Amino acid sequence: MKTVRSHLYLLIAGLTLGACQTSSGGEYVPALAADLSATELEQVRGVLGAATGRAETRLSSGVFNRSHILVLEPALAQTPQGRIATGRTTIRPETFHLLTNGGSCVIEHLRTGNRYPVSFTCRRDN
Repeated sequence: MKTVRSHLYLLIAGLTLGACQTSSGGEYVPALAADLSATELEQVRGVLGAATGRAETRLSSGVFNRSHILVLEPALAQTPQGRIATGRTTIRPETFHLLTNGGSCVIEHLRTGNRYPVSFTCRRDN
């Protein structure tokens, strides 16, 4: 059963961004973003890659426009022949939240607590 709004497929490549803890200029609250441009989507992919060590993730331009939560399912295990392996995975999904303090937006990785600043605008999720 899929719990993610869109299927996320992963490829090997080298995307990295440094994680930084944001300073408290105000309390961060859940936020939403409008449809993101290609450049903004690439920025989100870079954050996800830096946070998880995964190279590439497919995202819709509508990511974060209906919910401040993004859940990445683990990559499907493959057999040596390249087929999808059967069975269960014990790897937990990675969860991220889009947050704002009114002046800036960050993507927070729930497992680590790291916050990654992003340059696109977002608005408070009522």
